Amino acid sequence: MKKTLLAAFIGGIILTIHYTLCALSAFSTDEATFAHRYTQPLFEQPWNTLGSDLPSNVIELEFRIKNKTKTWSEWKDATASYSFEANSQAERVEQSIADELRWQLSHNLYSENGRTELKSIMESSAYSKAVYYVMRMERYNEQNYPDSIQLRASIEFIPAMDAAPTRQFSYVTFPPYGAP
Repeated sequence: MKKTLLAAFIGGIILTIHYTLCALSAFSTDEATFAHRYTQPLFEQPWNTLGSDLPSNVIELEFRIKNKTKTWSEWKDATASYSFEANSQAERVEQSIADELRWQLSHNLYSENGRTELKSIMESSAYSKAVYYVMRMERYNEQNYPDSIQLRASIEFIPAMDAAPTRQFSYVTFPPYGAP
């Protein structure tokens, strides 16, 4: 009984010291402190993730298909056009794919000779997932097997809290996928 009580007491002291050093490191701006050196390798806390930044943009996946008359349809939202609610599982899947596409756009979009290059993005799994998702939604909901499909990312930029509330959109349109 005495050994168990002593072990619990020593364990409590060690945990108190550990959490105190972690807190001191998180709130300290000086990187030369003992607390910072203690937490740096394993216990560093990214406290900014607890109160993450406000989003700076919203991305939606849009598409159009080639009709039987060989004309393109209007641009439609990949999920909302099939009457899915904003909080549905289908919308969450679309947003997951759109977030992957956002990552690809922010890291792999470049311009060469004055022309936007999308090749590395179109070779990514995010683009493949987006094409598959849209074709699957069209097939499931409309019983349609489109020959050609075209995707675009609709990006709405959200102004900073202290800026004037304006709506700014940008579109990244991908080349058609499928038969010409």
